Amino acid sequence: MKQSVVSTYSLKNKSRAQVMEKCFRYFDKFEDGMEVKVLIKPNLCRAMASETGATTDTTLVEDVIKHLHTRGITNISIVESDTHHRNAEEVFDRNGYRDLEEKYDITCINLSKDETFTMEANNLPRKLRIPKSLILCDYFISMAKLKTHAEEKISCVLKNQFGCLPSRIKSVYHPYMSTTLTELNRIIKPDVCLIDGIVGMEGLGPTKGTPKKTDLIICGNDPVATDSVAAKIMGFDPYSVPHLQFAARNRLGNIDNIKLLGDNIAPIPFSFIPNDVYRLYRLEFQFEKVGQKIHNKFSRLSQISRRIGDLVREGGWSYVFTRFWNKIR
Repeated sequence: MKQSVVSTYSLKNKSRAQVMEKCFRYFDKFEDGMEVKVLIKPNLCRAMASETGATTDTTLVEDVIKHLHTRGITNISIVESDTHHRNAEEVFDRNGYRDLEEKYDITCINLSKDETFTMEANNLPRKLRIPKSLILCDYFISMAKLKTHAEEKISCVLKNQFGCLPSRIKSVYHPYMSTTLTELNRIIKPDVCLIDGIVGMEGLGPTKGTPKKTDLIICGNDPVATDSVAAKIMGFDPYSVPHLQFAARNRLGNIDNIKLLGDNIAPIPFSFIPNDVYRLYRLEFQFEKVGQKIHNKFSRLSQISRRIGDLVREGGWSYVFTRFWNKIR
């Protein structure tokens, strides 16, 4: 697989405008003034301020919009979907995206209200519904957060795309998280992967941890490579991150074959939950998977039972046996 490129920058010795210039110089693929539709997906998992370490810094999203405007790119949308905790409109309002909408004439799109395409996905119990806006855009920027995740160790670029699923109840995909993230990122692979580490989160992420100020920006065009660099900076072995290892094994991107640009950033270890607690979270996934399989089996048996009942009512047991015999003969 071709070598991936990831750049890391400290905001302690350069401005955000300089960092944006460098990030997009390395990773964009359009010329100034091109007529393109750009979608930006920040991490907006909860209606929480970026200073908590849970969500992408709104002012950093604004910096990206301003940079795109200097390039003559103005057809820009911010996208997010509903979850069982909150709806997208709520987080657009509370986190300042409506202000950006008015200030820069952009649009905020609730992916849960978008038209969808249904896509086949390998080794998943159900098909993936992908919002039309993501399929039809010319350029997709994933703006993730540098934070821990109790069930996945880290939540960066690959995990950020989980918020692109339009279903409000996304927990049905939890037992198949590695497969879901790999297939999702294969279908809607970001053109630019940008991780906001201005204030990250350690401990019980992705929403109940402790803010950790690092003043870092990590940028790439390979979500696996970008997350791999982020994991190392946070003090994790990338191969110990379940969805990251799975994605690399399925050739979505590189964990090791990476060229680093920008500032030389030493590891900044993030505290994490105890290993025994992490194992319990992982075990819960396995129980959920078994539970779903049992439910699916009984649902199928229930459907068969109802069909037999319909046939009995239609013509009696002799009719059922005749139908069965004609099928197996």
